[in-house]
Amino acid sequence: MRELGPIVYLGFLLLNLSKGLFPLLFVNEYYLQMITAILVLVGNYLGAKPGVTGGNELMILWGIWLGIDLQMVQTPLAIMLGVWVITFKLELGLVLSSLIILFKLLYLKYFLLLILSVMVLVNYGWKEYAQFSLLVNRLKEKFNSVTDKGVKIL
Repeated sequence: MRELGPIVYLGFLLLNLSKGLFPLLFVNEYYLQMITAILVLVGNYLGAKPGVTGGNELMILWGIWLGIDLQMVQTPLAIMLGVWVITFKLELGLVLSSLIILFKLLYLKYFLLLILSVMVLVNYGWKEYAQFSLLVNRLKEKFNSVTDKGVKIL
């Protein structure tokens, strides 16, 4: 349990304890699944190197969505596989189909899951944008250093 972090381990223990002690708190199975999903996502972020999760949070979200409603995931899964076959980029398919699932969550009124999904997708997009902007800045520096030396690029 060291890679998940001791806080998440204690969270799972408290969750199991509270299920037995306070049955009125967990009347709805949906809220119990949301608490478990939040703990798994926090464990992923605590167990990863700082800022490097490798897209694991997207796969965890897909597992949560499949656990909640299988019918909701069928069409976006087909879109994801189609984009992957055409472009050979799995992350692009994951992000596009995740956006479709956000609209389905809004339609099915799973607001807690919608908020959790938006937070994870925004965090993932923010990290990808930061890595992309670093690459763009490096290319600009190389371009400026080449043009400063008198070499003209058409």
